[in-house]
Amino acid sequence: MLLLCLAWAAMPARADDAPRLRPESFTLQTETLHAEQMQDIYLKLIENSVGWAEHQGKFVESDEQEPGGGYFAAAGAGVNWPRGNSNLCLAYALLLEELPDRQTFSIHRIPRRQLEDHLRRAIRTLCLSNKNSSRHKKNAKHVWGGPAWQSSLGTIGMAWAAHLREKHLDPDTLALAREIVEKEADHLEKEIPSGTRDNTRSEDCTWNTPLLAFAANKYADHPRAARWDELCKKWALNALSTKQDATSSKMVDGRPLSQWIVSENVFPDLTIENHGFWSVGYQCSSQSFGEGALAYRAFGRHVPEAFAHHADRMWRNVTSALYLWDGDILFPQGQDWSWKVYSSIEYLCWLHCCRANAEAGAFESRALQMIYRRQLALGTGDLGSTVAPRLDFGNQTTKPKRWAFCYLMHKYFDEPAPVALKKADKATHGVHVFSNIGVAIHRAPAKCVSVSWREGRPAILILPEGDSTFTDPPFFFTYDRNSGCAAVRVQTRGKDKTKPAAPVLHQAEATHHGNGMTIVYRKSWPGGITQYIYVCSLPDEATVYATAFHASRDAAVTVDPLFPLRTAAPPGFEKPIRQFRGDRWLNMSDHVGFVSVEPLPDNIPADRFFLTRKRTYHVKRGEWFGRAAVVVYARQPHARTAAAAEKVKLLDESSPSRMKLSLESASGNAILDVDFTKSAF
Repeated sequence: MLLLCLAWAAMPARADDAPRLRPESFTLQTETLHAEQMQDIYLKLIENSVGWAEHQGKFVESDEQEPGGGYFAAAGAGVNWPRGNSNLCLAYALLLEELPDRQTFSIHRIPRRQLEDHLRRAIRTLCLSNKNSSRHKKNAKHVWGGPAWQSSLGTIGMAWAAHLREKHLDPDTLALAREIVEKEADHLEKEIPSGTRDNTRSEDCTWNTPLLAFAANKYADHPRAARWDELCKKWALNALSTKQDATSSKMVDGRPLSQWIVSENVFPDLTIENHGFWSVGYQCSSQSFGEGALAYRAFGRHVPEAFAHHADRMWRNVTSALYLWDGDILFPQGQDWSWKVYSSIEYLCWLHCCRANAEAGAFESRALQMIYRRQLALGTGDLGSTVAPRLDFGNQTTKPKRWAFCYLMHKYFDEPAPVALKKADKATHGVHVFSNIGVAIHRAPAKCVSVSWREGRPAILILPEGDSTFTDPPFFFTYDRNSGCAAVRVQTRGKDKTKPAAPVLHQAEATHHGNGMTIVYRKSWPGGITQYIYVCSLPDEATVYATAFHASRDAAVTVDPLFPLRTAAPPGFEKPIRQFRGDRWLNMSDHVGFVSVEPLPDNIPADRFFLTRKRTYHVKRGEWFGRAAVVVYARQPHARTAAAAEKVKLLDESSPSRMKLSLESASGNAILDVDFTKSAF
């Protein structure tokens, strides 16, 4: 049973007398949480975060815009100063509004009057720093405002904060907030951007819609309110616009879709590319539609149909395949930002609350518990630093902002009856091929397998899955862009200035009646060396990775360790890895097993796996070399891995370009005939 006791209660003081959160006060629950439980945790997350910000002295006394002013030092990686301050304004306002009788907050016992004072001053400084303010001082340190591209993100949190605390803020502060909201909404009367390859413009559209929704509803008495309402729908529809939408006669909010569409921001299969690859956080940027829908619902108006455009189909055909057992999202080609901070939880909440998607709610429940567990384990209220770029304070402000909107969505919308994650996960099982961005994903009860043949990111991930993982110490594999094609260095006579060629896909198909997957692609290296990669994910716990190389000229070829996989744990989820092994097999913590067709390297660190050591070959033109293969067994105890090793055999070793592999898994005995010459064209 979930323990919803006061997780912010202080532990006995340490030597430095700093109070700490109590991780033992909360127990993970495998059952999907109900709305009240989710709201309770969202509020605790926000309180702990606000308490940490105050205790760390993140509020800055400043007379920059007016005597006695102040703001938060909240700029960071990917988050500019106005956005960080706006994020915190919302978090502070929600906390004060939803806990009206509380006089102190967090383990640091921050007085209520201090939070109220800092909120008021931050709202005022943020508004006065906007260049569109009638009282803005030129040449100030912090200057922002539309029509700059992120101005809506710097406004929306502040706007909701002023609304939530309307009865407690002075008229002048409310007037400042209204002026900025109205002027920033007017600045969105501009050209809607368009783009798919490399950098979508979808996210630009999604983050502008909530501000227009808020302005149109909060200030419905304004002469421009009807126009803001219309612009809101237009920006929303163009956020997920496909080429086909431009000619669609489907009626949306009283008009044919074609009359709304002025862009193409999403591929036909609804995948979204950003920063030059499938940066899946941006695949979920339509989470901002929840903030827009909230503005209509909170002010008693009908939520526009525009927010539903492609939403359900995107979940069904794309994003549902990305969510893992812990509620976090899969990164088939890598990630831009921080690891295991569950940043796309607002996307799940939007689908859950506003689109009545119970399956998304099951994943939201997991993500919510995991991020709370992380926060409590760290003990201070922050989320800790993680993989580069650093999870700094500015970047961290986006989390309480999203938690606050999630809380409000649960408050204003009636979500469907909860379903178990096992049921939600089962709906994702099968093979998903996304040709526009070069990824295939196989979801099965025991594992998630993803293969990318994207240039510069030919990654292969085999992740153990399963509900029982939630209650065990968690086990995570991190992304490694070289897991598919190891680095290859070639020395030949004469200079060869050719660059590595992009991977070429030969086969991407569902097998075993749609319950398995086979992927074959090749990667060409300078110096006339081509690597062929084969991945066969069986319907059960077993996945086969095989590779071989071909030389089109004489060369000395150095190949880095093949198929590197690395376990890691984000703050709060540390897990010592126990390694069991034999000559041809290795098992990590009774969680995942590897069986090679040849002896494994002697010295493999406990938290890593690689199939071969670094090797150098001297090859002749036309020669095949470097053949290797491994069977990966997800969710497997080490005794079973040892037994499986006796069943994994090469039945035909006569050709270095072919391998006939025999193995045994839960489905029984399987024989795979891998002929790389069929892909040699």
